[in-house]
Amino acid sequence: MELAAAFNRFDSSGVKRVKKIYSLQVEGDVRLVFDVTYANERRLAVKFADNSFTTPERIAGWHDLIERYNKAGIYAPRIVKTCDGLLCFSFSQYLVFAEEFKKYRAADEFRPKVEAFEYEEARYKMIGKIAALPQKTLPWNSPYCLYDTFSDDDLTDENYECAAGWCGLFKKLVPERKETIEEIWQIYLKIRAELKEDYKKLPKTAFQADQNQTNILLDANRRFVGILDFNIAGTETILNYCLCEAVPYVRTKDLGKLAEPEFLQRQDQILKRRLDLIQEHYSFSQAEKDLFPLLYNMVVPFRWPTYSCFREAAKKGKEHNLRMIDWVNYQIRRSDLKL
Repeated sequence: MELAAAFNRFDSSGVKRVKKIYSLQVEGDVRLVFDVTYANERRLAVKFADNSFTTPERIAGWHDLIERYNKAGIYAPRIVKTCDGLLCFSFSQYLVFAEEFKKYRAADEFRPKVEAFEYEEARYKMIGKIAALPQKTLPWNSPYCLYDTFSDDDLTDENYECAAGWCGLFKKLVPERKETIEEIWQIYLKIRAELKEDYKKLPKTAFQADQNQTNILLDANRRFVGILDFNIAGTETILNYCLCEAVPYVRTKDLGKLAEPEFLQRQDQILKRRLDLIQEHYSFSQAEKDLFPLLYNMVVPFRWPTYSCFREAAKKGKEHNLRMIDWVNYQIRRSDLKL
């Protein structure tokens, strides 16, 4: 495949240098990103995508959302048009679009390593700033969505998929706790049904929805300045987005501490601090406050990063299985947390 023809659609001065900076090739999702410098020294990140969630409509929506972030004072590299004024075009099996090459380094590019807590305050204030803007939705969901799907390939939302996967796996691996796990599943289904109608009435807006260290941008002094990669951005219920971003995940190194009161208290303190930072700009409504405890019960035990950690640990051995079951059982039943 002669890529130069695609690169030249964005700048007619000619390609000077090209470097592949990202490649993902899995079933149903192929993405390539190239750092392209042109003869006039213009530099772009040119992206090739072959998946169900990269479409001309979504690219146009991401373009507008990126402008919204920039206007809010949060730097995000803009999507640029081709020489003939298009935001994207088809090339072989790919849909191709381009962004300004980032002006700042991503957090994962710094040495010595930048820890997430170093930019945590600015990151959560950013979420509050976007949430507080006049609501703007896109006609598709973020990956955090509940009661709906993110892409056409999905059969259900990620939360339900993780909850069902967790219950099925642990019933198989820990049959002596099958009754407890079935109780957890029934509680989950009850909460999900009880929450549904009121949840759908909560305010929504569009978010970037992928805040990992490869996408967080920092200046030379390691201060937060912006964000990139809006490729899975979409509309999300504000309360759910804030909770999903603010809740601290359980990591492998935490598995031995799941039953320790000090660990549980520290996790709650982290969540509260992050939500407080969001609330410096966004004020949760009474309806959001009322639904927060049930949403916590449904979402937190089965957030994808925590579920993934539990799944991998359970497959490797039995050491932490009982603690993981007890932790989920505790989180899905608790009623002490409030906004």
